[in-house]
Amino acid sequence: MRATTTLLFAASLASTAIGAATKMYDDENCGNEVDKKVFNGLSTGDAPITDNIKSIRTDAITDTWFAYQDSDGQNCKGDLIRRLADGECIRVADLGIGCTRLCGGGLGGGGCASTTA
Repeated sequence: MRATTTLLFAASLASTAIGAATKMYDDENCGNEVDKKVFNGLSTGDAPITDNIKSIRTDAITDTWFAYQDSDGQNCKGDLIRRLADGECIRVADLGIGCTRLCGGGLGGGGCASTTA
């Protein structure tokens, strides 16, 4: 019983540690976080950026975030802008970012990150 509990606890810590997020701020210096989109474990997906967001910051342990021009409210659409560096404060207006996409794997996203969404 104790071994099973320890294993489940370790697995829950691992899935939390593998989590990734796009944090969204209503100022241009990443000072006032107002929203975030988090993916835990092995999940990936899109994080649309609303009009009130002025800057973003991404983080991911083993995965890669990419920026796209726009979203349909749930999914990224438009052209791929660039790969995002973890921890960098990015002003949305500077790049024209409308959405971020988390792609699995640390080798650049594979087929997940295409030139258009």
